[in-house]
Formats: sequence, structure tokens, C-alpha cells
Amino acid sequence: MFENLQGLDGVYQPSSKAIDEEHHAESRPFLTAGTELKDVSGSTGPEDEQDYLRSLFPIPATYDESESNNPWPMEWHADDGRLRSLPAVEVNPRLCASRYYALGDMTQATWIRLKENIQLTSQRSPWCSVRLDRFPSSTELDTYIDLYFAKFNALIPTIHLGTFDTNQAHTVIILAIAAIGCCFSKLPKSQALALALYELNRRLLLFMSELDARHTRATYYVAAQILQGLLGKLGGNKRAFELTESFRSQLVNTALCMGLFDRTKPSVHATGSLERRWQARVQEETLLRLGWTVYVYDASVSFQLNKRPYASFAYIQLPLPSSQQLWDASNAPAWDALKPAKFNPVRPSFWQVLGDIFNAKNAAALNNIRECMHRNIIICTLSRMIWASKEMSAPFSPYFPESVGFSRIKYDAMTTLRNVTNCMLSKLGRKNLSQDKIEQGRLLQIYHMTHLYAMDGLMDHLFHLVSFKKKLYSFEHGQILGVLRLLPANNPMEPFTAFYAGTLLWLISRFLPAGPMSQQRMVQIQLDKLTSHGTDAEDYGRSLAEPSADILSRIQHSGPSKVYIVGLHGVPDIADADGSANVRNHVLMLLNRIQVWGVAQNFFNVFTKLTDQN
Repeated sequence: MFENLQGLDGVYQPSSKAIDEEHHAESRPFLTAGTELKDVSGSTGPEDEQDYLRSLFPIPATYDESESNNPWPMEWHADDGRLRSLPAVEVNPRLCASRYYALGDMTQATWIRLKENIQLTSQRSPWCSVRLDRFPSSTELDTYIDLYFAKFNALIPTIHLGTFDTNQAHTVIILAIAAIGCCFSKLPKSQALALALYELNRRLLLFMSELDARHTRATYYVAAQILQGLLGKLGGNKRAFELTESFRSQLVNTALCMGLFDRTKPSVHATGSLERRWQARVQEETLLRLGWTVYVYDASVSFQLNKRPYASFAYIQLPLPSSQQLWDASNAPAWDALKPAKFNPVRPSFWQVLGDIFNAKNAAALNNIRECMHRNIIICTLSRMIWASKEMSAPFSPYFPESVGFSRIKYDAMTTLRNVTNCMLSKLGRKNLSQDKIEQGRLLQIYHMTHLYAMDGLMDHLFHLVSFKKKLYSFEHGQILGVLRLLPANNPMEPFTAFYAGTLLWLISRFLPAGPMSQQRMVQIQLDKLTSHGTDAEDYGRSLAEPSADILSRIQHSGPSKVYIVGLHGVPDIADADGSANVRNHVLMLLNRIQVWGVAQNFFNVFTKLTDQN
């Protein structure tokens, strides 16, 4: 997979030699922590080897919505599922003697080749042998895991820090966490090592799913798949990115089969001692958060990659997650001290909250939305709705005629998105907390990227539409670049938004005519200024609609008395002779500043090549 990847320098060294028994013995200590190796040198056959592998990967408690005797053909209850022999079919000689077409008889050599090729799948591994002499030490892995929880876990709050134990956690979880944490170390070749850990973990996940399909219904398997998908998208390797998108549908389907999208009835009941009740609540909350994380992960492709999500809204029957304070409790007494029953009353269903928002009850509904994860779920849902309505309302849409009114639906959804984002940002802006700034940046990026995708198919037909409404679009691009400059947080969205917004603004700057030199009053408008009421980024939350309307009105109504110049931070005028070159340098600076995710360097190279050619 990574044969052409530069910079691994021995961390990942593929070989044409198939994995042999000696390599199996060498690598087994890394498969499952605390597992004592078993001598299988005297084994009598493949069944002994299978028993050994099952001892390394015992089947844990799994979650499966379908019963084993369910006759419904589209729902499969996960079982061993492996093919051990072929059924004995009694063939009628008369059937073999009569043919519909004269295709020619199969030769004995072809028949033998078919059997040999089939046997290859059980006799040889498709993966090259990997030297593990440079596998990170336990101390290094501990450092990467610590960096994950310190720098990334708050963005995807699915792994519970209070109960996480490296020596008890599954191998695929440890590798997935360590790979992402390695990106934040910013050490030389750390991104190459992260990709190598990603690939080793990908092999292990595939191996486990083939060893026993019940592994795919386990929480650790789904959690590892989510983290693998994020790193595959952000790591900068083309093959990993392709696989991430290919496995997204499988992830959604697995979550559906596990019942992760329907937690109306808890499957883990809290009884017994305080410790047991706390552990049960953590387990149930983990299942709920896994379901929401899969949903948000899938929905985010709409405003990140301009792609259709797989999960249907009809799947989602979930209450909102519990409060972050309860989730962050490190032990049972700390959890109990927060008075869970009072601190976390009966949570409304997701659709109830969303219905209140759309029924013009924004203030009342949003006053109860105090959690970061709740806000992220709601914003992603609204963005996804707008993306879907954008497809329906597009003039080139083959689905419905314009008279159906999808344009109005899109407009109402965008108005709701603006009002909701305004309300959320105003609450976050009251506190000068680093975590609030991180969330501000994420909300603003989703908001402005959603506007870009919703505007007249700009992202669908970029080069055809770039000459129309250039000044209107430039506001959204400038705001995104302002968020990345003032509120950087190594958010997984940042490389994509920097590239998309930067490329579009650079293209627009090349088509904008320079303003006439005259004695008229010249007034500059800075597109990436995030506030209309002050200089602090937090003030931006006080109003999201007014700055855009005011700026666009002034740009479009330059008259005899005033001429407005459109600029950015460090770019006085994007339309003058040096405007596009200055925008180019500004975008490259923002991309180069994103050191954690390897895909940012890919975008840097693409943008450099694009602008150099033009």
C-alpha cells in the first residue's frame, strides 16, 4: 500500500516475501497485550492454529440488533461466518451433457489453476512482511496516547479517559489512538510513522473481521474504525484516503446492525454498588456517543467533501449525549458528587430539539443546548439538510422541477442555520476559554463552508460559476481564512477549508477588475475580519448576519462618493495587480501552519502547482 511513500526510512519496509511462521512468532507480542505466547510448533493441523488465534482474539460482549433466528433477509446476526468446506451437490449427468451454448470445454489445466488460486487465500498472506525492530517503545506509545487525550479527544469525545487502561484496552484501540497522538508530537517523520501504524492497524482490523465476524459488532472495533477513518482522511496518503471513503458505508451499516442509532431503551442497566452503577453508565454512554460519532462522521462529508452521507435520518432514534462534566468524571465518587439524576435530567430526543428549532422556538430550545457535542450534532445536521436541499433545488437537478419549492426549503434551512449559529456563538463568546475558541472555530468553518456549498452550485461547477457573484462569494472565503488565522485548533476540517476557501478566493481575485484611481474616498473592507463590534474574535458571536449583509451591501453599492477596496489581513487589495499573488502567499502560509495533518502538505503542494501554472 505504501510502497511509494517517501520518508518512512525503515519504519515500513515492504518485502515480496510472504509472511511466514517465524514472522508470526516475532510479531505476536504486539497483537494482544498480556497474552502469553503458546507453542504451536507441534500442532497437528490448521485447527490448532485457529484455536491459538481465537485465544489471542477472544470474542467479547457484542451488540447485535438482529436475533440469530431472524428470518428477515436484510438483517444478519453476526456469527463465525467462515467457509470450511463446500456442500456436496449431486449433479445430474443429463444436465452436464446438455448445453445451451457451444462455449468449449474447460481444460484440466484451467480447472487445476482455479483450485490453486482459491487455495492461495488460505495458504498465503496478501501482506508483505514488516520489520518491527523500529516499532515504538512502550514509553513512546505512552507519550502518543497521552498526546491523543490532551490534544484530540475533546474533538471526538468517544473514548472515556477515566476508564481507559492501556494494559486492558484492545490492540486496535491502542494503535488507533497512538497513531493520531503521534501526529501531534511533531517529531521528524512522525507523520510517516502515524501512517505506518495506520496501515498495520488496518491489516489487523481486516484480519479480525475474517477470523470471526462477531468482532465487527464490538465497541472497540467501531471506535477503532472511526479513528482509522479520520487518520486515513487526514494523513496525506492517497490510498488511505480512498479506503477511508470505501469503508464509510461499512461503518454506517455496522452501527445500524449494532443498534447504535437507536438507544431509546438502554441495554446496560445501572444496579448494585456505586462502582458498578458508574461503570454501567459509562458503558451505556459510550454506546450512545459511538452512535452519534458515526452519524457526525458520516454527515461531515457533505460540508467537507461535497459528498452524500450514507446514514438516513430515519435511522437516528437517539437522545442527546450526557453532559461533558458527567462524562469526564474520572471515578465513581467524582461521578456521584455531580448528582447524576439532577445534573443530567431526562434528556429530550434529538428530533424533539430539532423540531423546536425549526418551529421558531430557537431561543427556548437553544437555551437548553449547553454541551459542545450537542451543538456539533445540531450544526452538522442543519448543514447536511442544506446540502441535500441544494441538490434538490439546483437548476441542473434531474429530480424535481423548480416549482416544487426546494429553493425555499433551502433558504429556510440556511436562515435557521444562521440563527442557530448566532445563538451558539453568542453563548461561547461570553467566556474567554481556549476550549470555547476551538469550538467557535469549528462552528464558523461549518457555517461558512455550508454557505459555499449552498450558493448556486459553486462547489459543483466551480470554473463555470466563478465569474458570477464573485464579490458575494468572496465574503465566505475571507471569513473562513479569518477563522483559520485567528482560531486555529488543528481541527480535522482545517486543511480542507483552508484549501477550498483559499483556492476559490485566489481564483476570484484573478477575475476581479481593479478599482479606478480617482479622488473619491477610498475605504477598505477586510473580508477576514471576524467582528463587527470589536477587535476580539469572541465578539463575532454577537452577530453573524449583520456583518455579511453590511459588507456585501457596501461592496455592491460603491458609488461616486466612496470606492470600497476589498482586502484581507496582509493583503491590501485582492483586485490590484499584486492581489492574486498576495492571496496566494496568504493561503500558503495558512496551509503551511497546519503541521499536524499530512494532508495539509498535500494541499500545499496542489495549491502551489495550481497557482504556478496560472
